[in-house]
Amino acid sequence: KDPASLHHIGQNPNEYSAAIQAVGEIIQDYDSDKQFPCYGFGAKIPPSGSLSHNFHLSLAPSNPNIRGIEHVLSAYQRRSRVVELYGPTNFSPVIGEVSQIARECSHGASNFFILLIITD
Repeated sequence: KDPASLHHIGQNPNEYSAAIQAVGEIIQDYDSDKQFPCYGFGAKIPPSGSLSHNFHLSLAPSNPNIRGIEHVLSAYQRRSRVVELYGPTNFSPVIGEVSQIARECSHGASNFFILLIITD
């Protein structure tokens, strides 16, 4: 798409890819199953072009999880090529969904959650 976009996927990793890689390589060691719920926001989603402030990068309607940081990075890059970025950005739907997941999994003292929002 647009080479001037911060999300442009070219020969070299963009800043978003670099951030996902850098943070992901650290946090994945603290996750036993290496399953990461990953969301996008502020985009028109094909094929309908409907605006979404909370879509699964996996594009699986019922499962936001992606196994391993290398696959998270790959999903981000694939989705960046097909969605149309659209604002204004609303983080509330993603924060709400992640909060619900955390509440449902808060049965053990060893559970913790990190919400990483990467935006410009």
